[in-house]
Amino acid sequence: MTCKLQLTAFQGVTTVELFCGIGGFRVAADRLGFRTLFANDVNPISCDVYRDNFGDSEIRQGDIHDIIDTIPSHDLLTGGFPCQPFSAAGKKEGIRDPRGTLFQTIVDAITKTQPKYFILENVKRLLAMEQGKHFATILSALSELDYWIEWRLLNAKDFGLAQNRERIL
Repeated sequence: MTCKLQLTAFQGVTTVELFCGIGGFRVAADRLGFRTLFANDVNPISCDVYRDNFGDSEIRQGDIHDIIDTIPSHDLLTGGFPCQPFSAAGKKEGIRDPRGTLFQTIVDAITKTQPKYFILENVKRLLAMEQGKHFATILSALSELDYWIEWRLLNAKDFGLAQNRERIL
């Protein structure tokens, strides 16, 4: 399967990227002609790489709780909230790990800024962890918002990337 989009449909779209890491969502946004207004990550090394790739004007390094009120109005919010609590490589504490509750900060940001759309991403293991309890908690929080919520398990290899990497979107 390949993904082909009419780029003219996306002209003028503005984005905010939370838990941006080194800018994975930004790469896609730039290719589609979106304009990123704000990006945030707490990790200084990730922010340095982000700055090297995209410049300094949009990146806000620091704890999202401290800067959530500075998020500008936008059309699309993207976020890859921390996966370590849900990953097979981590301690597998899920929402019992403080990082595992950071999805709630995204919910708060969506509530405050009311973007037209949002896209979130995390590891496949989140689906099955403790019989889906953690995923159900996240879906429940998102379903409280006034949005149509839909999720899919997608594999990067199906979109022309040279890796077999499944993610929940």
